[in-house]
Amino acid sequence: MRLRALGRAAPTVVLLTARREVLTSRLLGRGQMSGRADDHLETILRRFETYETQTAPLVDHDRRQDSLRELDGEGTPDAVAAGLHALLS
Repeated sequence: MRLRALGRAAPTVVLLTARREVLTSRLLGRGQMSGRADDHLETILRRFETYETQTAPLVDHDRRQDSLRELDGEGTPDAVAAGLHALLS
């Protein structure tokens, strides 16, 4: 809000949304393909908990500041990239 009062653009925060089951499937698949030791179910569930306690409250703040832009992150990488480009252009 203060930046706007000074005639400067407020920062844009982009939230890529996806269902937990989609994220879990993608992360487990990444672990199998890349061999990442930390992409297993226990760690993924802990990441979700961390998001809920530490990051999700910031989403509400950014929404109140009208700086939050949401984008469906469940599409293909090309579709998500195109959506980001359109959102930020």
